[in-house]
Order: sequence, then C-alpha cells, then structure tokens
Amino acid sequence: PELLQPTRAALDSVLAKSKPGAFEWYWVDALFMAPPVWVQMAEITGEKKYLDHADTLFWETADKLWDPETQLIYRDRTYIPQADGMQLR
Repeated sequence: PELLQPTRAALDSVLAKSKPGAFEWYWVDALFMAPPVWVQMAEITGEKKYLDHADTLFWETADKLWDPETQLIYRDRTYIPQADGMQLR
C-alpha cells in the first residue's frame, strides 16, 4: 500500500481538478498511455471512480480528435481545423 500511495495521490489530485469537456488528453498517444494506469488503480483499489474517469476521458478525446471527413484521428489538437485556417495538416 505504501508504494501505491504516491500514484494514488497523483490520480486523486487529477480527479479533483478534472472538469468535463476540458480536453485533458489532447494528443492521441494519451489514448494508449494513460488508461492502463487508471484501470489498474481501479482494479487494485476496487474504486470505480478511476475506471469511470479513464472511460470518460478516452471517449472525450477520441471524439474530439476524430475527423469524420477523412475517417482518421488527428495526432493532437493542434491539427484540428480552426476557423482561421491556421491549423497544421
């Protein structure tokens, strides 16, 4: 338990500051790097809040980075088309 405490404290801090729709995982790599930590914490502690958070952010990120026109996922939010046309492509 003492080895788990720093990670748990960090995740709890993220949970406390998290706001729906904030686009916290704004790069596609986050979809593969972050969820395992959250899911493992849920499994170890039995607390569903970690799993719920990972699920919410995964789908929020996937939805925002998905381009229905090209059927591809943008690398990160800097590639999402902007009204001023100043995005990367």
